[in-house]
Amino acid sequence: MTVKKILSPANEFLKKAAKLKQKKYRDEFGLFVTEGERSCREAAESGFVVDCIVMTERFFESHEREFAGFNRIVTTDKLFMTLCDTKTPQGVLAVVKVPEERELTGNRYIYCDGIQDPGNAGTMIRSADAFGFSGVIFSAGSVDVFSPKVIRASMGSVFHIELKTLAGAEFLEQAKRGGYFISASALHGKSVDIHNMTVLKKQIFVIGNEGNGVSKEILKQSDEIVHIPMSGAAESLNAGVAASILMFEVSKHE
Repeated sequence: MTVKKILSPANEFLKKAAKLKQKKYRDEFGLFVTEGERSCREAAESGFVVDCIVMTERFFESHEREFAGFNRIVTTDKLFMTLCDTKTPQGVLAVVKVPEERELTGNRYIYCDGIQDPGNAGTMIRSADAFGFSGVIFSAGSVDVFSPKVIRASMGSVFHIELKTLAGAEFLEQAKRGGYFISASALHGKSVDIHNMTVLKKQIFVIGNEGNGVSKEILKQSDEIVHIPMSGAAESLNAGVAASILMFEVSKHE
């Protein structure tokens, strides 16, 4: 694999990579960026296709043998900063190809119905990885799963599990026909305490939008509606926290 030094701000690759901070260019180029040594290592060891590793001159001098199996680009601190979303980068990032979407192949998934907050999305991906879920599905209108903030919040788990985007009500109907049981998390008159909820081998658990909850359309599609009992005065739980509690409860049935 090659090592290429780029010192000019007019370089076409650097200009292209800098655009990946915006969703429209991630969609156009089919690429995204992950920053930091740990995250780059996770990407390198995953099934994702790493287009290249970009390093500062200083990082390369002290880590010359790292990522030797990939094309590497070395550049100045100033030019490297134009590619970063963080204010204090570690001097290394990976440009990674967005994986092709495929049919569901696993057993248990979290379905994000209009989740907007990158922190919540990253937390759900991380928790799904921790509690043995197959993946996380994002509805149309949800946050971009390959945005820098989601990638950081997932702490590398984005490279460990299945991810699906732009799913909708029709997707859930198809999943039901494929044998998946749909459970939606909502405060509802007919909802079941999560300690008594149905837990099956093939199941999708729906977490709703931070402000509006699960959509009425998806509630109608659901086979069961569940809630997390609360003894305090809080009106509701953070979406990422609620999903994590639910996944932990499901994991206890293994």
